[in-house]
Amino acid sequence: MSSFLIAGPLIVFLIFVAPLWLFLHYRSKRKSENGLSEQDFQKLQTLSQRAEKNAGSS
Repeated sequence: MSSFLIAGPLIVFLIFVAPLWLFLHYRSKRKSENGLSEQDFQKLQTLSQRAEKNAGSS
């Protein structure tokens, strides 16, 4: 009985949770390796310029 209390949740974890966890982990890792898109880089530059302008006017 006590072995089922450990084996049951372990089997559920290995069948359902672990594969989904690995898939989502490596998918997000692959997206972050691509870096910023051109549009994201332009937005970052614009925000940086605004921040410098606001810091200079204070």
